[in-house]
Amino acid sequence: LNLALRAYSPTSAALALVDYGGETDGDPPQLAMLYSPPRVPVIIAAYRVYDWNWGCGADGCRGNPIEWPPVTLLGLGAATGEPIYLPARRAEMYGGGYVVMVLYADPTRITLKYGREDSPADGYLVHLESFAVDLAIVHRYEEMDRAGRAELPALRNGDLLGWATSNEVMVAVRDTGRFMDPRSRKDWWQGWGE
Repeated sequence: LNLALRAYSPTSAALALVDYGGETDGDPPQLAMLYSPPRVPVIIAAYRVYDWNWGCGADGCRGNPIEWPPVTLLGLGAATGEPIYLPARRAEMYGGGYVVMVLYADPTRITLKYGREDSPADGYLVHLESFAVDLAIVHRYEEMDRAGRAELPALRNGDLLGWATSNEVMVAVRDTGRFMDPRSRKDWWQGWGE
């Protein structure tokens, strides 16, 4: 859940949205909603997240960089101090407009689960790195984590997650545990530049 344990390395893939074929979900998390107003930012950098090897011990260990897709973490442009918001999705997991659960948070990163399970194995997961996470979210997560994780913080579309601390905010997306290409226009940037 903490992407820092996996780590990542830079890659020379195209710094632009890309078009993939295949099926498309009608309601995946939308990354343009990280910003207000929503936009496709300048893509600063592309990275490959390291795989996790469960065969090297009870908790596993870091493996090699994930080979497919070619990009699994994207550096998105931002202005220092710019507010960063929740990537929107219509499907609610609770009444009252709640769409995500916070599975991990510290002052510089957050992991969001679009669903009620405390696991990355099912549904969408978004990792955001290298920004100042709102400390109210961090403290609430830490409190609920210490209490045994029977409940975790939930957030709504439009909720503030924190603020950019440099010109780059990093984002990774997973679907049913698998890292996806965050540049995919048909998935995470629907309706932008088509």
